[in-house]
Amino acid sequence: MFNEEKHPRGTLYTAKSGARFLMRDAQPDELDVIYEIWKGGMEQHGYEIDPGKRAKYLAYFRALLQLRDDVFKFWIAETEGGEIVGWQALMPYGNNPFSRELGGESSTYVRTTAQARGVAYILLYHVIAHAKTTPLHHVIAFVAEDNLAIEQIGGKLGGWQRVGVLPSSPKPPKRPGMVLNIHMLA
Repeated sequence: MFNEEKHPRGTLYTAKSGARFLMRDAQPDELDVIYEIWKGGMEQHGYEIDPGKRAKYLAYFRALLQLRDDVFKFWIAETEGGEIVGWQALMPYGNNPFSRELGGESSTYVRTTAQARGVAYILLYHVIAHAKTTPLHHVIAFVAEDNLAIEQIGGKLGGWQRVGVLPSSPKPPKRPGMVLNIHMLA
């Protein structure tokens, strides 16, 4: 579906469309762009983001960058022109120190203006390829119930299984339900 080659700053992927994207480590000075891409994705699926919590959300992303190690990562997808068009995080999950060593949580966001260009496919491919080289046994992903595109991409990549749905809460603010997917690593 695409070509992959090593690059001094990361991995360069050429999508089926011919568009080229560099997957590289995210940098702390990119937090504003990371936040804006995340916010756009959340709002696209009906989530209401309180602008008064911007500092809180930036602190959360900053903490994710600080958690990076040989297993848990935070990548940026960048065009050849240097535009950041998406990001991918592999984060620890769970509050049990034993289970934190067995699984990671995937978080994938694509700038709304860059969707349908192969970015999400590359981001998901990249996280699973990396996770297979680690001690992790599985990767989970919580996906907005109406995000059919990422469900289709997961199906094309193979290995993702839908294991449940967290229904939408009756409490405000209104939010869509979340689908729980898992990818068992071999």
